[in-house]
Amino acid sequence: MTVRKSDDFIADLDCQFQWYADNASWEVAESYLAAVQAACRLLEQYPLLGPCGGFTHQRLREWRSFVHSTIT
Repeated sequence: MTVRKSDDFIADLDCQFQWYADNASWEVAESYLAAVQAACRLLEQYPLLGPCGGFTHQRLREWRSFVHSTIT
């Protein structure tokens, strides 16, 4: 499966990366980007990872969530 990344996702990712680069360090920004990429790869392998959120709105019923941590 391929994870589709919307224009909004990419814009948010770029904005957050730049915030970390400006307010923390380049290393923190790079770690953030690596963590997002790892989460996307995990979702490609396991698209049904995590429980359904239990939302009642029709567009949100199938949303899933999980906590992804990386140890560096």
